[in-house]
Amino acid sequence: MIKKQLYLPKPHGLYHPNNEKENCGVGFIANIKSKASHKITEDALEMLSRMGHRGACGCEANTGDGAGILTNIPHEFFSQEIQSLFGSYGVGNIFLPQDDKQRQHCISIVEKVVKNEGQTLIGWRDVPVDAIKADVGDTARNSQPVIKQLIIGKAEGIDNDVFEGALYIIKKHISKVIEADELYSNSLILEVSSPGIDRKFFNKEQYINYLGCMIKVRYRNEQMEYKSVKGFLRRVSKEAIVVEVNNEESFINFEAIEKANLEYTEEKNAK
Repeated sequence: MIKKQLYLPKPHGLYHPNNEKENCGVGFIANIKSKASHKITEDALEMLSRMGHRGACGCEANTGDGAGILTNIPHEFFSQEIQSLFGSYGVGNIFLPQDDKQRQHCISIVEKVVKNEGQTLIGWRDVPVDAIKADVGDTARNSQPVIKQLIIGKAEGIDNDVFEGALYIIKKHISKVIEADELYSNSLILEVSSPGIDRKFFNKEQYINYLGCMIKVRYRNEQMEYKSVKGFLRRVSKEAIVVEVNNEESFINFEAIEKANLEYTEEKNAK
């Protein structure tokens, strides 16, 4: 006999209790006007902290399966961490073994695969971790991996779609090589996020930061028709931006812009 779950809400609108399922919790937080802000990250972390069941807590209250948040690649942050960073790139989040010898072996495999696929190894970034401050349990700390980020630059002469495919191949190839080695088959976890490509603009400050760079803008003209323009961002005023296309300047008001993003070229500034 199936017991009726009396605590579920009664059917209303599009909701019906028969559609309820028991799954891990997932939450989404966004700005409906597509404005980026640190507040979204703060709200996401607050939401995450209220989903204790997602971590599947074990014998220790502060040891679980783990949970986190997913965001866009923060290009402004990475460009400060890596001064030479420019152009199209992907970021690999890698969990490496604690053992020094195993870790170096895995790193050498990653670097070899990147080179063999014709892409550019820009460098590695050590991800700062403070397990004690985060109140991570002893059980979790004992198996805590070394976390690094791999920065892969796009090879010359290929477009962004080809680069996306190359990053996928790199990820799969590395996984296959590691899996084939019994000694290291459980030593590495790799996730490649791509890329710092086609970065969208959300506020005036972002436009100012990329003066002289190639951008693509979709906007409405005075007849309320959608238009697209791709050129070099020359000036930013209080109300508009100036984009140079074939030596001619176009003035576009912020209010008319539907979407704008960074377009990468081999040269940062044309003039």
